[in-house]
Amino acid sequence: MCGSVSAQFLKVARTEFFDSRLFSTWLKVYLSNGEKLIIYSDGNSRVLGGPNIKTNFVYNKKYPVGTIIYKSGYSHSGYSYNVVSLKKVGIYTIKKAFVRTVKAEFEADLNGDFSYRAFVAGIIYNPRANGSVSGKLKGGESTVVNVIFTNQKSITIKAAEDPIWLEAQEGQKVEHYKLGPADIYKLLF
Repeated sequence: MCGSVSAQFLKVARTEFFDSRLFSTWLKVYLSNGEKLIIYSDGNSRVLGGPNIKTNFVYNKKYPVGTIIYKSGYSHSGYSYNVVSLKKVGIYTIKKAFVRTVKAEFEADLNGDFSYRAFVAGIIYNPRANGSVSGKLKGGESTVVNVIFTNQKSITIKAAEDPIWLEAQEGQKVEHYKLGPADIYKLLF
């Protein structure tokens, strides 16, 4: 039996630390989607009013507002909430870039890469926003840019989400970042 898959990027809105010699010590983390996490000193963690969770939070560490959290999991096995950071992987050179129109039912295969511009705009300008991927479309068309780099790595970008990729040209440089499991690409000019 399969459960549904869910994944979101969230931000820390604020934190509260409680330290008592009589009671347990804990950290309360308020997230941008309204959820509140409790991280106990004994290693247990849970969503306030909800089930236990898996996390890489440390109860006695300060997490600044804006810290990025990757929430993932399956509905039947619970969720994990992990602190992630944007890490630069490298700079690549475009060998070839092709603009293609594909049928919408193939879009499920294209959701692994997130554009740099869309990600930064969501975090900076709309901090309460979060995204998730689910469902399957039938019919219609979508424009994508298939990019092949000189190192033979390739990516597919949805042009509707980041239209600047329609301008990608041979010899152009691209920065590659990792944010948890997500790949983010920034076209350089």
